[in-house]
Amino acid sequence: MEPSFTHRSPRKRSDFKDQLTADLGKDVIVSLDKENERIGKKKKRQSEIEKSKTYKLIKGTTKWMDKYFLDGILGLIPMVGDAVTPVFSLPFLYVAIVKIKSGRLTLVIIYNILLDIAIGLIPIFGDAADFFFRSYKKNFRLITGFVEDDRKIIREVNKRAVLRTFGIISLSIIIYFLVKTMISITSNFYDWVLGLFT
Repeated sequence: MEPSFTHRSPRKRSDFKDQLTADLGKDVIVSLDKENERIGKKKKRQSEIEKSKTYKLIKGTTKWMDKYFLDGILGLIPMVGDAVTPVFSLPFLYVAIVKIKSGRLTLVIIYNILLDIAIGLIPIFGDAADFFFRSYKKNFRLITGFVEDDRKIIREVNKRAVLRTFGIISLSIIIYFLVKTMISITSNFYDWVLGLFT
């Protein structure tokens, strides 16, 4: 017996409901109506998110930062590139927090952003790795999975959320020391250059 009958004409829908009521009882019909209403609300919410400016922005950002390698190119600019690229991740956080309202998704996205920053800060290796580690693509895939109610992606995020919390703490510490090291290297280099002219 098909659970959805919203596509039928009003008369056929009424006949179908009457037949279902006779066969299965009123409780089943009420449950089917509630399920159809829930599916309708979910589809409406999905459509609203996909049509929103922020969703379109993160879709475009993913294309430019990962497909056209803008993340890697900006990462080649010492210090500045690594400071600027995380700003492009803010709309992803906005969609996860405000539009989707998922704390676990937000944690996984933050983890991916911090991992991208940490990789980019590693001298020499980080600049090359920035072209291959595609955090924007990963985060967009996760957001799309939540918007489209992809049970596999939602399970994957829910499973990883707790571990990612510890990862966020670890990466924050690593980033702190990498930034400190980069500042020290830059300062020493600057002093060395000045020493050549004095």
